[in-house]
Amino acid sequence: MGRLRLFFAVWVPPDCGDVIWRELAPLRRRAPGVRWTRPDSYHVTLRFLGDVEPERVAPLSALLDEAARVPRVPIRLHGLGAFPSKGPPSVIWIGAESPTLASLHLRLEEGLDPLGFQAEKRAFHPHLTVGRLRARKGAVSIRAAETAPSARAFVVDRLHLVSSDLRPSGPRYTFLHTAGMSGGPGDGLG
Repeated sequence: MGRLRLFFAVWVPPDCGDVIWRELAPLRRRAPGVRWTRPDSYHVTLRFLGDVEPERVAPLSALLDEAARVPRVPIRLHGLGAFPSKGPPSVIWIGAESPTLASLHLRLEEGLDPLGFQAEKRAFHPHLTVGRLRARKGAVSIRAAETAPSARAFVVDRLHLVSSDLRPSGPRYTFLHTAGMSGGPGDGLG
């Protein structure tokens, strides 16, 4: 068996994802050159791990179990943006705001160091990818965000270690391990 393309993530609940999908319909109609993420694949990546040997899944699962020993994490999805911030966009995203998501990311990051993973060089900017542009030229400008979905909030009660199999039709995700959060919901979505 070859290496696995892995990441840690939280998944958006189906009811929340379905609403976002419906509210993005006007943008989808205006931007046919975008490969839109299906609502059942909506997630917020906590840490991308890259191509990893299968024997490392067990220690990564143990790390996820340890990181999940915290209260449930509230998340608020809102706004619409694109990467990169200058020039033609390649990724369309919705922001993910949480008073405790960054500390959860940090717990995972610190646990990865003893497992031989290099620290992430980029700052953590939690987001939900809703589309990727196949070709940048001719892209509809989404920076004005007049079709941004309304804010949605949910509470994360599970963390996932996910394998991503990249295909021409888009990635196929497999949950390799799921860790339940230990405590009641955290405070503060507003």
